[in-house]
Amino acid sequence: MSQKVNVDACLQALSGWHLADLWVCLSAHELWELGAMLADHADGVPTAAHQYPDAEQRLGFWAENCGLDPATGERAAVEPDPATGETEAFFLAKDGARMIVRELQTPVRREGKKA
Repeated sequence: MSQKVNVDACLQALSGWHLADLWVCLSAHELWELGAMLADHADGVPTAAHQYPDAEQRLGFWAENCGLDPATGERAAVEPDPATGETEAFFLAKDGARMIVRELQTPVRREGKKA
């Protein structure tokens, strides 16, 4: 990513997201780091993204993964697939939801006592 990241705009935009929505787009480690940045931002202190260029770039990547324009913090313009009318973000969310449903539907094997 070579474009400038608007740290405040990205943090402001991501602060309104639900954890479940972020979980589909980010790993657990990324969520922890983003949570620390959001807490610092809410307290009015400089975040890691304000202080370190590599953290700023990570925030930009996370914003892109969530469908935001890192330069503005706004929803990125997405061109739908002409054949289906669906977007890549739709496929990512749909696949993530499918994965969650599969995990919930997988029976748990219990060892030990038999009924």
